Amino acid sequence: MNTSSRPRLSTGTRLFLALGVVISIVNAVDFLFDGQQLHDLLASVGFALMSYGVYRNGFRTDQAGARASVPLDPIARYANIAGIILVVASFVLRFVP
Repeated sequence: MNTSSRPRLSTGTRLFLALGVVISIVNAVDFLFDGQQLHDLLASVGFALMSYGVYRNGFRTDQAGARASVPLDPIARYANIAGIILVVASFVLRFVP
C-alpha cells in the first residue's frame, strides 16, 4: 500500500500508539522474565493488537471512514476489537480472585 495516500496520524493517535507499544513491550518482558503468567501474555498481545488497529485506522469511525479518501481497514478493526477483549480478559485474570 502506498503510505503517501494515508492521512497523517494526529497527536492523540500517536500518543496512544506509543503508549500501547510501550505497555505491550513491558508486559512481554514481564511475561518472559517474571513467572510466565497468562495475564501478562494476554495484555502484551492485546495492547499490540490495539496498537496495530490504531496505527492503521487512527480514531476514525465508520462515518469518517466513508468520507475519507482512504477507507477503514477491516482487518485492523477486528484486531482492535480482539485486542480490547484480550486486555479486558487480562485485567479479569489479574484482579478477580
